[in-house]
Order: sequence, then C-alpha cells, then structure tokens
Amino acid sequence: MSMDFLRRAGGISACVLISLSVSIPLPASADEEISEVIVTARKREERLQEVPLSITAFDADALKDRNIQSVYDVATFTPNFSFTRNVVGRRLDAPSIRGQFSPLNNFGSEGNVAFYVDGVYISGTSSSLTADNVERIEVLRGPQAALFGRAAFSGAVNYVTREPTNEIEGQVYLKGGEDSDYKTSAWLSGPLIEDKLLFFTSASWESVDGQWQNSMNPSNPCGPGETLADGCLPLSRLPDGSPRYTLAWPEDQPPSTQMDDYTPLGGESTWNVTGKLTWNVSNALKLNFKAEYTETDDQHFASLFQPALACYVPGGPACEIKADGLRAVMNIADLREGATSSLFGTTEDGEFVPSTARPASFIGTRSETRRYLAEGIYTINEWEVSARATLNHQSLESFKDLDRSPYWGPLYAGVFETGELQRWSDHSYEVRATSPQDKPVRTTAGAYYFRADNNSFQREFTGFCNRVEYGLPEINGQRSWTLNADKENKAVFGGVEYDMPGNVTLAVEGRYAKDSPVQYAANGIRASTNYYSFTPRATLTWKPTEDLNLYGLVAKGNKPGGYFYGYFDAAVIATGAGSTTEAIENGDAIIKEENSWTYELGAKTQWLDRRLTANVSLFYIDWKNQAINEVRNIQWVCADTGNTSQVPNNVIRNVGKSEVMGSEVELALAATDNLRLALNYGLAATKLKDYKSVIDQVSEVVVDAAGKEAPRVPKHTVTTSATYTRPFGDGGASWFLRGDYVYNSKTWLEADNVVYVG
Repeated sequence: MSMDFLRRAGGISACVLISLSVSIPLPASADEEISEVIVTARKREERLQEVPLSITAFDADALKDRNIQSVYDVATFTPNFSFTRNVVGRRLDAPSIRGQFSPLNNFGSEGNVAFYVDGVYISGTSSSLTADNVERIEVLRGPQAALFGRAAFSGAVNYVTREPTNEIEGQVYLKGGEDSDYKTSAWLSGPLIEDKLLFFTSASWESVDGQWQNSMNPSNPCGPGETLADGCLPLSRLPDGSPRYTLAWPEDQPPSTQMDDYTPLGGESTWNVTGKLTWNVSNALKLNFKAEYTETDDQHFASLFQPALACYVPGGPACEIKADGLRAVMNIADLREGATSSLFGTTEDGEFVPSTARPASFIGTRSETRRYLAEGIYTINEWEVSARATLNHQSLESFKDLDRSPYWGPLYAGVFETGELQRWSDHSYEVRATSPQDKPVRTTAGAYYFRADNNSFQREFTGFCNRVEYGLPEINGQRSWTLNADKENKAVFGGVEYDMPGNVTLAVEGRYAKDSPVQYAANGIRASTNYYSFTPRATLTWKPTEDLNLYGLVAKGNKPGGYFYGYFDAAVIATGAGSTTEAIENGDAIIKEENSWTYELGAKTQWLDRRLTANVSLFYIDWKNQAINEVRNIQWVCADTGNTSQVPNNVIRNVGKSEVMGSEVELALAATDNLRLALNYGLAATKLKDYKSVIDQVSEVVVDAAGKEAPRVPKHTVTTSATYTRPFGDGGASWFLRGDYVYNSKTWLEADNVVYVG
C-alpha cells in the first residue's frame, strides 16, 4: 500500500512518499555491500561505477522499491532530470536534462532528450512508456550523440526490457489506490527449447482518474475580471462587457448549454503487451526478435483554448440561426467522416429531413503504438558484429470539447470542438562492430540509417456556421488542415579507447551525420534542407584504486534544425501562396540547428567496504542557437468567413547564447544491516546570455531578457530516502518501510521570468 502527500509553501514544491510492502526474497543485507548495477550506457555491459559518465540507473528492484510506473516517476528520482505532466495530458512532451529545455508544441520535431527502448530511438510521444516489462532504466546526462545518435542533445533515457531466460521465471503485480488508481501486470520467461529458443512475454494494464473535475457553470460566460477559475467560460469581451463572439437564435430555440457534470478530467489508462524471442543458433550466432503493442485512452484534459475565435468580427453574430424546429443532437463529429451536416430528402408534407455526421465515440485522446525489432549478433575471433532493423508505428486520435456542450445538428454546433489525427512512422537500420574488451586498445565502428514520416490532420469547430442553399446553416469545421513532415538521418560513428600506464584511459568517440528534414504545406509548398554535423566526445579516466574512478570529458551536442509548423497552417497559406514562402525565405519558419559544448569533471567512489557510494559531477554547458517559445502574431484568413486577423501563435525562434553550470551528487549508504539511506541532488544554474523578447504583440515592446533563467526547469532538485527492511516469517520473505522526500525549486513559466510555479 502507498500513501502520497503533497505540500506547497513559501515557494517550495515538495512531495513526501511513504510505502509499506511485503516482498520475496529477502534483499541482501547491508554488510554484503550496496548492490552493483550493470549498465549499457556505452553500448556494452559495464559496472555503473566504472562508466565515466553522469548516470542514474534503476534496476528491477529499484523500480519496485520506488514504485516507479512511468517516465514522470523516473524524473522524480533523478537529479537534474525534469519531466512533468503537461496540462494537455500525455502530449507535447518536453523533458529536460541539466536545464537544457526544449520548446513546446512543434509538430514533427524532437525534444532535447532522446528516448530509447533497448537502444532503439523512439519517435513520437515518450510519456506512455511502461516500466512493467523493463529490467533496467538508465538516464544519461550530457550529449550522447557519439554512440546513441540523433536527438540525444542534452541526454538520453534508455529502457532496457527483460531478456528471455533459460529457466522458468515470472511475476504477477496488483495495485489499488484512491482516485481509481489501479494496475495489474504479469510477465513470464523461460525456454521453448532449452539453451536454444528462449521467450519472454508480458502484459500490463493501469488506469487512474484525473486530478480535476468538470465544474463549468452552464451557459455562464465570464464577466469583467472573471477567469476560468471562477467557473465561467472565458470568452473575450468588448469594453462594454458584452461577449466578443455571439450567435443569434430564436428565443424559443436557445443554444446548447455547457455541461457541469463533475466528470473527471485528465485521467489516463494504458495497455501494454510485449513479446521477445532469443534464438541461439550456434555459439557464435544469436538472433533476437521483439514485438510490442501499447494502447492509451486518456480523458479530456482540463484546459480551454481555441485560437479560431479570432476568425469572427467582434460584436456581431457569426450567423443567424433560423431553426424552424429542425434540430438534432449529436456528439463530437467524427473526424474522418467530416463534421458537415446537411439537409436531404423531404417528408410527405414537403419539409426537409435533417441528417448528421457520425459522432465520435469518445472525448479525449487515444493512441496505439507498435514497435518491432530484429537483431543478429555474430562473434568471430572475439569481435562482435551486430546488425539490427526496427520499425515503429504510432497513431493518435484526439477529440476535444472545451465547453463540454453537445452538437446541435444540422443547424449549429457546440462551442470549441477540435478533432485531430496524428501518425508517426519510422524505421532504422544499424550495423556495428566491436573489438574484444579485454585488450588495451578497444574500438567500435558502425553505420546508421533512420527515416521518419509524420502526418497530422485537424479540424476545428467553433459553433459558428455557414448558410446553405436552403437558407439554413450547416455545421462546418472552421478550418481543416493537414501537416506532413518527414526526416532522414544517415550517420557513421566510431570510437577508440586506449589504456595508458598508471591506470589512465583515453577514449575518443565521434559521429558524422546528415539530417534532411522536409515540411509540406497543404497547397503544395515544400520546404527542405540538409544539416551536416560532427559530434565528438573525448574522455580521460584515472582509476587509482578499485573503488575510486576520476574522469574528465568534453563533448559536443548537436540538434538538427527544422521548420515551425505554424507557418504551414492552411489558414496562413490562405493569405496567399507567398505568405508561407516568405516566412521560409526570411527565416521566420526555420528553426536553426543548435550546438553545445559540455565540459565535465566527475568522481565515482565507494567507501566503508562499499557500504557507501558517493558519485559527484561538475559541468559547464556553452549553448548556441537555443530554440525557445515566443508568442508572435501570424496573419490568418478564415476559410468560413474570409476575415483576415492577426492570431497570436506560440512560435519557435532561436536566441543567441545560453549557458548552464551545475552539478549532480548521488549518495547511498547501508547504515545498518536493515537501514539504507540515499540522497540525490542536482543543480542546474541556467542563464540566457543573448535574447531579446517581444512581450506585447500590440505595441511590439521588446525587452532584453539577457541574464534571465531558463523557463520550465528547476534550479535545484533533491531526493532523499530511507528504507528499513526486516524478515517476515520463516519462508525467506521480508517487509520494508520506505520514505522519500522530493523537492523541486520554483520554475519560471516563460523566459521573461515574471510568473513562476513552486
């Protein structure tokens, strides 16, 4: 059972977690030293303490003890790793490591942190990754492009799933908690043919209700000074207090009302099924196969925003409703069928018969993800040669109803409905050769190919309508638009490691890559370019004793550029073919490539007969062309009305320079045979060195934001824990009581450092 407590006071955000559990078997006692974790951060198995990188790793026991269920939980227990739930749910993922945050809301682009499953890059959303089929999770801080590849700009998170075993093993897990927090999972592993054909399979389901409730007051637009927090609908209003956007309708046929049904908002559920096969063809050849399926079903999020309102002239009605008694109720219009309702056919007395589009079956967001892997590993003369092919598909379907009102078709719709379909698809191929690891000179070399295709179709509905030939309005999406983007990456990589006299090792690694992003617009405009990069890393390690490992490194990070999708919107294109073209030519639509140099010193140590582990790292990051969100007006022409308006849009632009200085401290102590203590601390002092921001779109006031801190990342992250373990009965079982204290300092919402959370 578990109990969670959250407190906020004096600018401090803290979380205290207390858990009591019974488990089998009994963990190793403290006098046997703190257990060792094996990682594959450098594409080979090594003891965590021997790897000259800043890494936090969680093995299966650590995941269970901390009740880590998602990547959000991983971030909670990892210093200098920030990944919080977004207000719109498991979308717009924007994790950050060491204060290197990434901009929000750009279709087809990657964040600054790369996610991998079994070393395979994951495109699309990463927040639906499950930990139930995982043997280990590794969080690598600092640029990892040399070995992991593209998008590992500030760090990488690698999920390592369980390997098939030659003995029957399995586990069943059940959990229940408040707010309908339920979970069940099971896995089984063993031989189909002993020593030859091994399998692993797992399945899991988890669900939790949202943290919010729909308590919007029926038909209650906000008055002067009121906000969404007052339980009203925040339509903008004219100076005289009248609503900015209105509909006109007969008095005897009022519009639909908002639903204050107190249903949960923000809930999530996830299904996952994983299967793996290992075929030991011979002593020299091993083949691995994996298939994974994940399905998510999330409730409507708690938010209200609809830029399409800007398409209508303030003060006047969008259309006149003349219902004449013809009105049918329907839910969110099905995206694929379209939302247009029309009148067809007549009754015996000559009246028209209304019809409606097929409604969507849900409100919220659903996704399906399929991942496939085939890999061959061949050993010849102690060299290991591997080749792998991967295929990933992810689809996402989202329907939003921000005022929770039903459609009234075919005459007019409820307000603020949006339907969206997104699809990601990628495939990759990699070959790699690694020399024997027991030699003083060790090498690795390989080649990599990756291609991703992203597609999105969206319709927005505002409740406003068009007139049809019969003098009656039809329901029509205010705007429909399609975004397509693809990217291709080709790379070669390699590294050399040399053991010098005096227990000193020098390692040099590098990757040369070509990235080719392409962005398509609805009217046939196509933007494409190529980015070439070389990302080296050099590491010097000195190991004076078995329990003392000192290192220093310098590494380059590169994030390829791309395009901001907002300038490829159909409403922007409607202003003329030159509008998008001009944005490309003058650079407004282009996101430049980002570069950074990281300088790091670290020490990995063990003391008191390995009862105390103390790891420390210090780093400095010099960051250029940092991409950042900024609100800018983009001119739209509304398809329904023909009105032209300047619409505020959360665009992405590059600033000049930034820097981050900080450290990570990780301490673990086996204080007694039964008590273990831990402390993790992260410092990321960010500073924008060259950035001028427009903060007022009307007056175009420009402020110098140099010296400000980066938004959405805490400066300090702290986790402390204590675990007390005792035997339970005579059957080898044990019980343990664990407490965790988690602290994150305040985070700025924007780069102007005016509003903060915490």
